[in-house]
Amino acid sequence: MKFFKDPQFIEGGRAMHEFALGFMAWSIVTNIALLSAGLNPMQTFWFNFLVFAGSAQLAVMPLIAGDYPLWTIWFTAFVVNLRFVIFSAAIQPYFKKYPFWGRVGIGYFNGDIPFAKFLQKFPSPSKSSADHGQLSYFLGMALSNWLVWQAGVLLAIAFGTYIPNT
Repeated sequence: MKFFKDPQFIEGGRAMHEFALGFMAWSIVTNIALLSAGLNPMQTFWFNFLVFAGSAQLAVMPLIAGDYPLWTIWFTAFVVNLRFVIFSAAIQPYFKKYPFWGRVGIGYFNGDIPFAKFLQKFPSPSKSSADHGQLSYFLGMALSNWLVWQAGVLLAIAFGTYIPNT
């Protein structure tokens, strides 16, 4: 809970404000597509909670709708998400001192925009024992990003049926 009061956490959250409307729109469109592909609202909610990867979700949506084999769907999502291996390798020096499950959490919340904005603010890892707010800033961005996405999921589930298909 100490992160929520950290000025770097707040700055990280503010850094995501300029992207929030676009990201929410992306979430709504992606999740209406998932609902249209045949997932029910509960499946759509849990899919987003567990996967949290909009590009992969859009890539597999036509495969789910087309009743493709599960291996094809998984492989497609895997290939689309390979960029996160590069993201993880790039930010590993910043967060390598944290325990394994902490790094797993950082990886889960990582995304395209938080990754890019983080490296823009911190072009190289801190050389001192203190992280100079790197983790707080990253979490401020990543949690804001995640919350905006999940809000879009809920809006799509609640109001997506009111949008005409034509």
